[in-house]
Amino acid sequence: MRTTAYYIGFVALGMSFASLGPTLIGLARNTNSSLDGISWLFFTHAAGYSISSLLGGRLYDRFDGHPLMAGSLGVIVVTMATIPLFSRLSFLAAVFFVRGLASGATDVGGNTLLVWVHGDRSGPWLNLLHFFFGTGGLLAPVVVAQSLLLSGDIATAYRAIAVFVLPVCIWTACIKSPGISAAPGEPELRSSRVKVTAIFTLFFFLHVGVQASFSGWISTYAIERGLLNEARAAYLASIFWAALTAGRLAGVPVSSHAAPSRILTVNLCGCLVAAALLFLLPDSRAVLWLGTVLMGFSMASMFPVSIIFAGGFMHITGSVMGLFLVGANVGSMVVPWVIGQLFERWGGGVLNGFIIVLVIASFGVLALLHAKQKRATDDKARGKGR
Repeated sequence: MRTTAYYIGFVALGMSFASLGPTLIGLARNTNSSLDGISWLFFTHAAGYSISSLLGGRLYDRFDGHPLMAGSLGVIVVTMATIPLFSRLSFLAAVFFVRGLASGATDVGGNTLLVWVHGDRSGPWLNLLHFFFGTGGLLAPVVVAQSLLLSGDIATAYRAIAVFVLPVCIWTACIKSPGISAAPGEPELRSSRVKVTAIFTLFFFLHVGVQASFSGWISTYAIERGLLNEARAAYLASIFWAALTAGRLAGVPVSSHAAPSRILTVNLCGCLVAAALLFLLPDSRAVLWLGTVLMGFSMASMFPVSIIFAGGFMHITGSVMGLFLVGANVGSMVVPWVIGQLFERWGGGVLNGFIIVLVIASFGVLALLHAKQKRATDDKARGKGR
């Protein structure tokens, strides 16, 4: 019952996340803003998300989780319903900041509570959790496209998503929360845990920055280069989320058998190939669709497998999960914002150029984590030998 509630909650969370990318132009039109101006919505949403992730993780370590998660879902309902009403960018940015606060609390709650429910066997369950997040991301652009085709504006889409989230909020509030799982006392490892947590936080910053930038700007990229019209570009975002969702479903059995570091290496290779194809052949529609599918499938299991990988180094508490999500959401805040500032000046090639740089940096951080894991394994083996 609890796991099902988290899954449906993450469908709702995915829908709210993925609604921004295909509605950027509509929101810019509503507020008479330029693309570099409307890109501030990425920044304010992610700022709220980061603050909430950091503070929310500590709250989940101290209080029952379900009332916290239900309250955050309720705030998402209100903000999604009111987003189309604002014609001033400053007010809209404030609403996205509040929605970011609620989304961060929902995200850290779903991930942490699921780990507490399933313990050491949480790997496949985490992949399924993020599969349902991807399902929400897949549905949102379809809802946006249908709203554009039927009514000519984006208001209907935002209100439909709000209606979907409301019963999830009520259901979560009615279910008993799992027990709080405290970290075991290992003071001699505290310094090591801090360093590893910082490295993982950087890793989340990098690869979530890739995902947020690609999913948020690919529709605008296709429109800017004259490859697709606005409605078809919304379906392009949906294809990305479809590939990401399929990849997460495929990752459920894989995560039970393959080492997390190996899965992450393969994922990054796929991201690099996709970005390189789009960078080298920017005016090809076939490459646009192929690169979008490959990027979505390759990004699919990065987030849940990163959590599983981190679980091999440390105990996952709400506070630790919150730090990971802060890194993730600073990435989703900074990278899309930077791309937005340069998009109109340098064109769509900025998107894929930044992604290539971020993926290469992610390889470096993953290599560092792998080296730390190998060193810890070797030290443990030498200790047993003595």
